[in-house]
Amino acid sequence: MMTIRKTCKHIIILVLFAVFILSIIACCCAINVKAENETNVALADTALYGDKNGGNPFVIKNGYVDRNGEKQEVKNISLIKHGEYFKADPLHSKNRTDQNSAGTCTTVAMDLLFGFHNYYSDRRLIPYGYDFLDEDEYGLLKYNPLFNHKCYNYEDLGCRHIGLTDKVHDKLMDLNPFASVIALGQTEENVVNAADKFLSQYSYKNGSDKFSFGVHTFDRSSVDNQLNSGRPVMLGFSLLMTGNRHQVVAYGSATVDGDYGYIVHSGWYSGDIYDWIPANWCISFVTMRSYHDHKYQSIESYENKYINGITYSGVKCSECGAQNLEPLYQSENIADSEDEIIISGVNYRLQKNTVLPYALNGKTVVGIGAHAFENQPFLTHMTLNRNIKYIADYAFISCPDLQIVYGCQNVSSVGDRAFYGCGRLQTVEFSDALSTVGDYAFYGCESLTKINLTNMSVLGNYVFYRCKMLNDIVSSQNFRSVGAYTFYNCTSLQGIDFTNVTSIGDYAFYGCANLNKVELKSSALRSVGKFAFYGCTGIQTLRIDEDVVVNDYAFGECGGLEDVYFYDLYRTPDLEKDCFPVRDFIVHIPHGMTAAYKEIFAPYTQDFADIYTTVNYWVLGGVKRTENVLYGEYLTLRRVRADGCRFAGCYTDPEFVGSRITGIFVNEKEVLDIYARQVRLSDLESFAERLGSIADYYVQDAYASVEKRTLSIVDIPRYYQEREAIYAGAWLYRDIQFGKYTETPPRPYIVMSGSVNTTIEDELRYIYDRINVCDKIYVVGQAAQAFYAARGIGFGNNENLPEETINFAGELLEMAKHYGKELIIPNVVCTTNQDMSAMILRSAYDIPADEIPLWFYMPELSDVYSSAKTLEMRGYPLLCSDNTLISFMRKSTDSEFRNMIDAYYSYPTTTYVAIFGDRMKLTDPGKASYYTENNDRCNFDSGIFKVLEVGGDTLADISAIFDCEDLRGKTVLMRVECNVGDINRCDESKLRECLLNMSPSIRFMGQNGCRNLILMASNRYDPTRWSDRESHEFNNNKLLEMSAQIFGVEEVGFARFGEELEKSVANGRYFDFNIIWTENLYAYETTYDAFPSA
Repeated sequence: MMTIRKTCKHIIILVLFAVFILSIIACCCAINVKAENETNVALADTALYGDKNGGNPFVIKNGYVDRNGEKQEVKNISLIKHGEYFKADPLHSKNRTDQNSAGTCTTVAMDLLFGFHNYYSDRRLIPYGYDFLDEDEYGLLKYNPLFNHKCYNYEDLGCRHIGLTDKVHDKLMDLNPFASVIALGQTEENVVNAADKFLSQYSYKNGSDKFSFGVHTFDRSSVDNQLNSGRPVMLGFSLLMTGNRHQVVAYGSATVDGDYGYIVHSGWYSGDIYDWIPANWCISFVTMRSYHDHKYQSIESYENKYINGITYSGVKCSECGAQNLEPLYQSENIADSEDEIIISGVNYRLQKNTVLPYALNGKTVVGIGAHAFENQPFLTHMTLNRNIKYIADYAFISCPDLQIVYGCQNVSSVGDRAFYGCGRLQTVEFSDALSTVGDYAFYGCESLTKINLTNMSVLGNYVFYRCKMLNDIVSSQNFRSVGAYTFYNCTSLQGIDFTNVTSIGDYAFYGCANLNKVELKSSALRSVGKFAFYGCTGIQTLRIDEDVVVNDYAFGECGGLEDVYFYDLYRTPDLEKDCFPVRDFIVHIPHGMTAAYKEIFAPYTQDFADIYTTVNYWVLGGVKRTENVLYGEYLTLRRVRADGCRFAGCYTDPEFVGSRITGIFVNEKEVLDIYARQVRLSDLESFAERLGSIADYYVQDAYASVEKRTLSIVDIPRYYQEREAIYAGAWLYRDIQFGKYTETPPRPYIVMSGSVNTTIEDELRYIYDRINVCDKIYVVGQAAQAFYAARGIGFGNNENLPEETINFAGELLEMAKHYGKELIIPNVVCTTNQDMSAMILRSAYDIPADEIPLWFYMPELSDVYSSAKTLEMRGYPLLCSDNTLISFMRKSTDSEFRNMIDAYYSYPTTTYVAIFGDRMKLTDPGKASYYTENNDRCNFDSGIFKVLEVGGDTLADISAIFDCEDLRGKTVLMRVECNVGDINRCDESKLRECLLNMSPSIRFMGQNGCRNLILMASNRYDPTRWSDRESHEFNNNKLLEMSAQIFGVEEVGFARFGEELEKSVANGRYFDFNIIWTENLYAYETTYDAFPSA
């Protein structure tokens, strides 16, 4: 009992002594706090912004630091994984100068370690329920420091979203019993103890189970090991000027001027996040390690991010739920290439729509490695970059939902099984660059429909095995060999070009039921494999060229086979067991080979037939004669000549290169072309001279062709020009005169701008083009709505017009004033009610809302036009665009519109009228020069007004035929327009229109005593088709009968050039006015330079 009492007494004495000692220390610390605060403040004001004597972190700027009074480069920079966290400026309101000046740097450094590990190592470090972090923000990918480099509102909240908050800092201080004693509270041991208490108190599980801390004397290799493991460390180093210590967080290493050191976050200022300190400054280091390993899975809904040359995938830990960005692609360098790389694999699953990066780690991606994208369950669309040249073996094997691969235009090679089992793959956009495809490359791609194999020469085995939807192979003519099972069961495949194929493997086209034509006519083909076309029931015709080996069952069960052609002229093919179906079909063979083929076809019961070749004799660009001759016989050639020509021998070349031939061995399998050379009895010059003397006068009325340099435009007229015996027809003369008027038109020059199936904006642009050249413009189309709107007047539907359209109309009104022109909109409008039961005349300013404006009142317009000497009309005075209303308007105005034009021609002051865009054909073509917009007539943009340049003085001062005073008993040669195509099949209205265009001139000549009128025209046809030439000739009953009717004569004849025409002119007919159509000029028209001058 005495012993116990003594022991207790001793303990009490020791406790009292300890309290006494601590009180003294506390007092001393309290006394020294102010002094130490002042010291740290002084440091903050000087050393942290660069001390010439060293001792403080060096700020890295643009890859350099200011050290020892000079600018030194930072080299060999290496950051830990996720080091971007520290470069994202993770500061908070407690982490300020005024706080650190009190010596809290160790707590701040620990707070930084907490933030890093909480964000990247274990999001359970700071759990729910304590309001240390906002769960709605923390951990979301949108706050990842990789692409969110700056905090926001850190003065109030801190960078909560990347794992820091004032409350963590304050809680660490609260848990540190010596926090108020600067010299003692900020030692590594006390801060670590506070951190451990924090984890024990607030983490879901005991902190020691998940995290461990270590306080160590500095050792470079140990620190480097931590950094290499991806963990930042707290470094303690000495401030050389004061002897004090400072704590920073190291998250990388680098060298400066040969000195090794660390990339650190100083934790004092917002700018001190990317600093460097030498390793030899360091005294101690603190480690913090997590024992939780994330089990990341890709987030399918997250779009990949391409940042600083690396593609990142959004991932989420299946255990703790932490979200992060992780590099998606794995890569491999390419031997002998410093700037190229291939994608060798992926770390996480690819997304539905994936776009491959142009580069990785600063190197261009040029290929996809073996197994790179194997078994990607979500991938449906892949876009490659344009530099990818090859796709290696198994690259996309077993991607069940892959549908389309874009951007393959530069891919030249596809490896074995590259797309094996991609059952939903529809399209891979290869180009002509593709030259190699490996075995099984598209095996089982049942949805693939099209592929470009333009430059493929060798197709391996099983390449398109069971591609059931494949039906379009772009350019297969370069195939040299087709491997075994290549198109096995491609049931939609219809055709393959076998032109250059030398071998076809076993089962190559097995079961291709829609393959309907096979032509094995390559001279190099030697073998057709076993079962190669077995079950191709769609094949009806088979053509085999040389002495091919046809292996067992090659065409077995081809139930639709009807005709087999063999073309080898000397040898028979080698037929193996049951290579053809056991059914009747016809075997077509060369002439003289019947006995040999009957022998090899002995197992079959077949009929035999000779093969025939079509021989075409070409004469003057067309086929003159066609014969079917036996393939394999010797053919004696015929002497074929054209009318008016002398036969000059047969040739096999269309340019008559080589020797003449009199016979030929028929070895062309389908068509043999023979070219019969001709020498014309007279050349084009004598032809022109002959027509130049056949008549007394030449009338040029080729209004759509006068800009061309051809026989009838330049050469024939030259002979008549010398005799001053050339005139212009009515239509051409009117065009020429109006062409002259475009420069100095007779005035008043009035333009009517109407509607011609165009927009209001188009009508306004037309007015803009005319406003400076004419005297008056009457706006009678839908554009009137815009001008009323510009004046502030409601009209029609103009309240819905775009503002820019109304402004344009207002500008045109101002332009008219500036140029002194009149821009007039008539006031009287025809309207109709909603049921179109009546037509009403209204003032344009007073139209009821339930009535529809149709057109401006015609009589009002007629009165205005009477003052014009030159009148230009475009379209119609329509105010509506509805087809039903237009039809109703036409029925009511057709005659009125025609009467207005007729009245205009009766005015004595009238000089010229041109009507553009008369699609409804409301004008009388016998009275008005109208131009349709489908090239039936030339428009002002054509060469019609350059005729003087083409014809020289031929058309310089040409007079109209109406001015000819001496036609009695004369013969006239007249060039007209009648380019109507096949005369029997052409639209009768079109033919009638052509003849009506000629009628005014022709009737005038007949009425003034003309004896003979020869009509010639050019009617384009296909010179390679003799029947086409015949159907375009003018010796056509339909044409001749309609000509007689329109020209007002009893009969119109036809005569060919030469003696027949000359006799017709000389003898005449039994009529006072003899009209003769002659041959189609198309074969005779040629360029001016093709024959010499007279």
